[in-house]
Amino acid sequence: MFQLFSRLAPSTIAATAALIAVSAVACASGGGSAGGTGPSPEVTSAFTKVTPSERVYTVEDLRAIGMRANLQYRVEGLPNAVDAWRCIYQQKEFEARFYSSHQDAVEYGTPLADEATGPDAILFGEGVSWKEGIMNRKICGHFAIGSAANAGCNAKFGDYAIYGNLVLLCEGENSEESLARCAGVLENLE
Repeated sequence: MFQLFSRLAPSTIAATAALIAVSAVACASGGGSAGGTGPSPEVTSAFTKVTPSERVYTVEDLRAIGMRANLQYRVEGLPNAVDAWRCIYQQKEFEARFYSSHQDAVEYGTPLADEATGPDAILFGEGVSWKEGIMNRKICGHFAIGSAANAGCNAKFGDYAIYGNLVLLCEGENSEESLARCAGVLENLE
């Protein structure tokens, strides 16, 4: 091992040591990322998952903040919903479900949002209450030969937020990451 180092130029050894030191400092600093790829603890700790509002939002409000609403779903089977869309914002996916009021969003939207999000999401079979768009609500890995059809699938949406009449399912590996993304969208609606 020492013979290897003796053959390296002193400048190469110094550059390698500097790179290791910089990496160690960067890793030790922790915290949320400034680039928006990870949730910021400050955002999620101050974020309220259910926010009442008398304002009635539509997909046009989401488009006005730069969200791409690219697939409209049929709302038959989504109790009391008036509209639903698959959306993309800052290269992440969302599902926006609109109700006629905040009360309807909470009363009728909560059970089906709970069903479609998080580690206990129902993604297959008869347990799925609203099948429209189900393929867009899950992320599936590569199947091994002979594996079950649902092996390796997880919910795409780690959690959701209710803002006025809007139920917004937000992409993320867990609740914290998803709620940080929800907060990033909803703070722009104010």
